[in-house]
Amino acid sequence: MSQISSLFFSINPSTGGYVGTVIIDYIQIGGTAPTLPDVTLSSPSNGATLSNPITLTATTTISNIQSVSFFSGTNLINTDLTSPYTYNWTNAALGSHTLTAVIHTNLGIVNTSSPVTITVAAPEINVRQGSTNIASGGSYNFGNVGVGSSSGAITFTIENTGGAVLNLTGTPKIALSGTNASEFSIDQSSTTATVAATTGTTTFTVTFSPTTAGTKSAVITIENNDSDEGTYTINLSATATSSTSTLNSLDNKVAIYPNPVNDRLLMSVSGLEGTVEYKVKNMQGSIIYESSVQVSDGTDIEVNTSGWSSGIYYLELSSANAKTIKKVVKQ
Repeated sequence: MSQISSLFFSINPSTGGYVGTVIIDYIQIGGTAPTLPDVTLSSPSNGATLSNPITLTATTTISNIQSVSFFSGTNLINTDLTSPYTYNWTNAALGSHTLTAVIHTNLGIVNTSSPVTITVAAPEINVRQGSTNIASGGSYNFGNVGVGSSSGAITFTIENTGGAVLNLTGTPKIALSGTNASEFSIDQSSTTATVAATTGTTTFTVTFSPTTAGTKSAVITIENNDSDEGTYTINLSATATSSTSTLNSLDNKVAIYPNPVNDRLLMSVSGLEGTVEYKVKNMQGSIIYESSVQVSDGTDIEVNTSGWSSGIYYLELSSANAKTIKKVVKQ
């Protein structure tokens, strides 16, 4: 069955005939009212918390599409004229958004999708060593480390204090560059590529192992999706000490007395912790005594010298990365 919603006739006064004017609002066929074109906002999902950029995707099963427009509330985001109907929204404001897709057909029919509500949040990267925050462009100093030794692994923590997932986007995740990069090493075997929102953390370690003496430097780079700190850098520095400077550095931490000595020599340690090894050599270079002891700041080490012959001896002390030699006179 066909139905015309409006039909008007009038008489032509010059001919006496009828003139018909037809106004068609719609044609109903088979007793079924026309169906609006379907449209669904298939991405993002309702209730999602996202960060920029956000992919908007609309789907429909009809083909005579003129355009699809994406809206946040009443604000037009973008209009897409060709399939697939998708848009990469890069500047969504932080906060809640109610999104819709509006479809326009070639016949002038318009329909709107069901709304999708999302929250736009942003990640916020922070890096700290221990409890000390290191801003992007900041620095960390390894201090003095002897050539041929190592600083030990220093742990750095990457934090995400923002409301969206932080993605570490670099390859590798933690990059090392700079003048002396070869003398620094990074262990990122436990570093995750994503860091959860608000309280998420991941870690990496850096070790300084100098091969030559001098002032050393390198740069850590962490590429990520933080909008204003997407390239996070930390400047590393250290001083690699030669054997001579290493001797001097430990020389200031150990004092011996009395000197000259009779039967008991005391070594007083300050500003040093760990294992200290010591050897006593005579003028011919032969070792007449050696031992090791665990020390901390303020430790006194006693050496029994009662069995030594009168003369000159050399007391050699060494820690993990430093040593010194003291001249001892036995009366």
